Amino acid sequence: MVNKDIHGPLPQYAEQSNPLLEAVARRDAYYDRNRAKICTFYIRGACTRGKLCPFRHEMPVDNELANQNIKDRYHGNNDPVAAKILHKISDIQTTSQQLQPPADQTICTLFLSSIPEGTTYEFIKTTFEQYGEISSLKYLEEKRCAILTYLYRSSAEEAVIRTNGYVKSGNAFIRVGWTKKRDDATKASQDTAASGGELPAIPPPEILPTNIHTLRYTSMESDYTPVTKRPKLPPGL
Repeated sequence: MVNKDIHGPLPQYAEQSNPLLEAVARRDAYYDRNRAKICTFYIRGACTRGKLCPFRHEMPVDNELANQNIKDRYHGNNDPVAAKILHKISDIQTTSQQLQPPADQTICTLFLSSIPEGTTYEFIKTTFEQYGEISSLKYLEEKRCAILTYLYRSSAEEAVIRTNGYVKSGNAFIRVGWTKKRDDATKASQDTAASGGELPAIPPPEILPTNIHTLRYTSMESDYTPVTKRPKLPPGL
């Protein structure tokens, strides 16, 4: 397709949105931009307009922007706005790394953290079962986390992609990420202990030689009498 006013073909735009832009995008309305400024006379206690004053009668919140120098802001030195943007970008990069699916295809478990108070078990199950069949769900309400296991790996990947690492619950968000695989030796020992089996025996202490003498004093002025003691062996040896 060629436009007569523009020489050459039209640019091809991406059909899908960028996941990084979706993470940065604001999900709620932001009304602070259009709010009235704080009345400086009210801060000094000298405003006589009362309710007729077009400015806000409230004390400012102390933050880094209140003490910002215009010269530093212009040259980019000690800029809290830039530091906030860089910190936000680092958080996005950390989140994107956590959303990378593990190489082990047997892992179908997701870890849900920062669960807001008041979130119920039914809400978590209803929210995540739309991406696939859930095998198990363990909700630790006191620790504000949950362990969710899907029956298929494709369902877990779809849940991570569709939620983009966050699920809204009330006025807060639940963080979604992959679980890490436990060490094989640790897992084997835990499974053995859970099943009631015997753990590997602890090796006995090394037997000391019999020619070692311990000193026993009868008094401070008398000579000592060497007493030979053999170490006690653990029962069964």
